[in-house]
Amino acid sequence: GKTVVCESLAARYALPHINVGDLLYDEVAKKTALGLEAKVFMDASKTVPDKYFLELLARRVQEPDCVASGWMLDGFPHTAEQAQALHELGLVPDKVVFLTAQHAVLLDRTRYRRIDMDTNKVYHMAEEGALSQAIRPLTRDGTLDAEVVARLHPRHDDSEENVLARLALWDQHYDALRAAYEHVSLRLPADSGELPEEAVAAAASFLGMEAVVEGVEVVASHTLKELQYEVVDTLRYRRQPLLRLQQDDGKSFWVDAREVCGNAHCLLLGRD
Repeated sequence: GKTVVCESLAARYALPHINVGDLLYDEVAKKTALGLEAKVFMDASKTVPDKYFLELLARRVQEPDCVASGWMLDGFPHTAEQAQALHELGLVPDKVVFLTAQHAVLLDRTRYRRIDMDTNKVYHMAEEGALSQAIRPLTRDGTLDAEVVARLHPRHDDSEENVLARLALWDQHYDALRAAYEHVSLRLPADSGELPEEAVAAAASFLGMEAVVEGVEVVASHTLKELQYEVVDTLRYRRQPLLRLQQDDGKSFWVDAREVCGNAHCLLLGRD
């Protein structure tokens, strides 16, 4: 799931891993003024207003570790309105990864999801016929860790009714979120049975692209002389969606896809 991938990426790049839900629960546990206000909504099973999450997030990213290294948000924002609020706070991500999966797979994963109440680690205790591979607690010699298994419990809100409601809400906001982060995002399929390590590797390749791609010089497409070019490659680079256009003599140029769409007579593109 997203938290497993996020934790692994945060560890790989030494970034603070921020979950706004955890920030809120911490405030509630500490009985701060903000936490007590938010608890009123939680006790009434109502949605906690965005302002509480945004205030905590704005406060968290000002802490020294975030100022020095950056940050990695886990599962936030959920809506275009939240994305706009982050933008107004100056919290603009360099990269966004969307993990995509069929509803049946996600229901299956939440059905078998179990949490270690001592460590908060999440496991997938899949049974025969499950749609995803099991992720079980193991000892150093590779056998099932019975002590951890005894501590595992389902998440409190993982009833099928709740999960279906969360999926419906996500479907409602997904297109707007994709549009908000259109030029800095990657859609990563996460429903074909891969282990988390494979999803992490694919996401890391995207996040570290600038470190391995050198010499990308972007030119204004209106300065190009030929009437026809072939699109031979695509790239999301430093918040820009780029196309590599090649002319008949083999010479190629990187251009901003948004800019070229404004002055091209016709653009045929068969890449995702």
